[in-house]
Amino acid sequence: MNSNKEKVEADDIADLFLNALYIIKDDAIVGCNNSALEVFKYDNKEEIIGLRPYEMSPKKQPDGKLSKTKGKEIVNIAYEKGYYEFEWLHKRKTGEDFIANIKLYRIGLFLYAVITDITEVEKLRMELKIKEDIYKFIFNNHQTIMILIDSETGSIIDANKAAISYYGYSRDELLNKKIQYINVLPKEEVKKEMKRARSKSKNYFLFTHKLANGEFRDVEVRSFPIEIYEKKLLFSIIYDVNNKITEQSMFHHMFKNSPNAVAILDNKNRVININKKFTDLFQFSLNEIKGKNLKEFICISECNNIDENDNQNILDSILEGGLVECETRRKRKDGRLIDVELLAYPIFSNNRIIGGNVVFKDITDKKRMNKKIKYLAERDSLTGLYNRFYFNKKFQLLISEVSKGDRLGVLFIDIDNFKDINDSLGHHIGDKILVEFSKRIENKLKNCDLFARFGGDEFVLVINNVKSKSDLKAIALKIIDLLNDPFIINDNYFYLSVSIGISVYPIDGKDSYTLVKNADTAMYKAKYNIASKHKILFYSRDMGIEIEQNFTMINYLKKAIENNELYINYQPIIQINNNQIVGAESLLRWKNSKLGNVSPDKFIPIAENTGLIYSIGEWVIENICKKINEWKKKGLKLIPISVNISVKQLEYIRFTEFVRKTLDYYNIEPKYIEFEITESVSAGNIDKIAKTVKELSEIGIKISMDDFGTGYSSLSLLKKLFINKLKIDKVFIDYIESNLDYKKDYNKLLKTIINMAKNFNLKVVAEGIETRNQLELLKVLGCDFRQGYLFSKPLDVDSFEIWVDKNSKYKY
Repeated sequence: MNSNKEKVEADDIADLFLNALYIIKDDAIVGCNNSALEVFKYDNKEEIIGLRPYEMSPKKQPDGKLSKTKGKEIVNIAYEKGYYEFEWLHKRKTGEDFIANIKLYRIGLFLYAVITDITEVEKLRMELKIKEDIYKFIFNNHQTIMILIDSETGSIIDANKAAISYYGYSRDELLNKKIQYINVLPKEEVKKEMKRARSKSKNYFLFTHKLANGEFRDVEVRSFPIEIYEKKLLFSIIYDVNNKITEQSMFHHMFKNSPNAVAILDNKNRVININKKFTDLFQFSLNEIKGKNLKEFICISECNNIDENDNQNILDSILEGGLVECETRRKRKDGRLIDVELLAYPIFSNNRIIGGNVVFKDITDKKRMNKKIKYLAERDSLTGLYNRFYFNKKFQLLISEVSKGDRLGVLFIDIDNFKDINDSLGHHIGDKILVEFSKRIENKLKNCDLFARFGGDEFVLVINNVKSKSDLKAIALKIIDLLNDPFIINDNYFYLSVSIGISVYPIDGKDSYTLVKNADTAMYKAKYNIASKHKILFYSRDMGIEIEQNFTMINYLKKAIENNELYINYQPIIQINNNQIVGAESLLRWKNSKLGNVSPDKFIPIAENTGLIYSIGEWVIENICKKINEWKKKGLKLIPISVNISVKQLEYIRFTEFVRKTLDYYNIEPKYIEFEITESVSAGNIDKIAKTVKELSEIGIKISMDDFGTGYSSLSLLKKLFINKLKIDKVFIDYIESNLDYKKDYNKLLKTIINMAKNFNLKVVAEGIETRNQLELLKVLGCDFRQGYLFSKPLDVDSFEIWVDKNSKYKY
């Protein structure tokens, strides 16, 4: 059994992540954040927890493998390597498939899966890749000789099949050469000619090239500068002069079948010929525009980046032997404007420029796709506001532009109890409310400089030129006032409230991360610690210190098991009438070398909030079973030991299985272990909890309701949870000897609880007994068992063994 060595590196701020996240243990999902609910379209976390990842996937992945088989292989790899990134086809609750990028991180016995929906981006990238593949295919398979040359060094970067065949080298051989090796001109002359081509001062050349077999051939070269992935290259088209006629026929074939629109012009800008793609793109036939100035048909001065001399400038450039390459807009016959890439270059005859070719590539789809990709990268897909990542970028830029002495305000806004809407009505309703909420804020607060959705129900506002804190408070109050009117969704009325934390630049931070973090801290304090009408709070340094202290405690607690800092004390439970020892309550304690003795009231809530309660809870159960096994081997008297169990442990679907395996491993009868739960279980997933308690009862473990009377449990809950015993909270016992006026009322309530328990055939334990008067009254009221400092304080294990041995027949 290695459970006591397990550690959970959980993160208590998981719901702040924009990305979906779920946590895997033993192949099953044991936790997730709110973003996961949005991505997978589930209504609440309980629907996801307990599933296996492949159960939220189609039966097969795109490569044909079964999701179940492939998923298990990936989990094993992640456990072995500690990290694994891959793409996966997931399925939403609605049945819709989507592509996800998944990063798996192993932390202790858990795998953290960070999921990014990349369906839209992949679709757009695929469309662009298809177009890119088309142009690559045309280049590689064109019968004209084409090569790409590094304009600085002369290295041949790429060559098509025609070039490889013409020069007689293999592809690798040709790509390992420089053009200076093929061109017979002196190397310095070749460099000068490349420089002319690079500067666009000349793009037509007559050279002699040397082939692999030693043969020399005269060639015409048309070379144009291009840029690919920020690298400056020369795109060279090479014609063998000896095959001029053949190549002219090939040029006509290329012109006719080009995937781009091509117009051939004379030196007066008059149309000589156009190909079919030109007609398809601009809707003009050759008969309509032949012999006429192209400018009259597709150029207009109103187009962006175009003036009335635009076309004339292009003509002037190519008549001077230059090359023109740009993105611009042109007009179709129906008046619609389209985005095009324009390439214009001269036509030579007997070393004289007689006209030019103008090539138009339609980039409307590319522009649209790039715009959409940019939008997806910057905006929240639900509300259209900036997303967290782009917000941080914009905010940091805004900070860098702030003048000395100016101030910025950051408002961190969280919608109160929004989870209840999602859980009760579903995320589709919650999403509509978030959209309307963001619109209402955006429409009314015109003076905000940045407005972003940070994920879930959290939003951030940045206000520039802040004069005073009162200005920021006025804006926060305005936001609250905007929520006075209900949100009407599907004829249902929803009234929202918010908590707002505020930080100020440069007082509370000088970078975007610090300012947002501090505003978030203030919001948290406003939500849970402000008993006022308006939950608005400015950040103060004291808040940061408190948060830091909590983080420090979390980090120490993560190492508590490994460093042997946890230990268990035992407090006896005694029969009230015959003084027989009937059991003991185990009490977890933590002593840290830096923090000293830490109260369970402090570290248990932190363990529950961070998920550390799973490993700590298992450590407690395993150590108690181990100790009972030791007592049995020593021949000591065995009594039931009660263990306090967290709601989160009861919600964990494999909890009963762990308990059963631990009992079997240490050969412990279930009657020697009792679990204590509190009335707070009513706030958990009661169906899951009831199922777990039923399973525990079936294997023979008894259940006690601890701190009874201080929470909000119903009588039906006592039966639903198979309760065997009630433990009356110490607060009721203290009132027995109180001088307060309502002492009698509390004593009557105490009597009522005991009588009710008798009617339900439940045993009753009174906790916290400190005086004989308290004991005598409890005897009279019919209490069954007693526990408290009057009999024994909590004892370490050695002292407890001695106490049990000496007091087996203890009397008072």
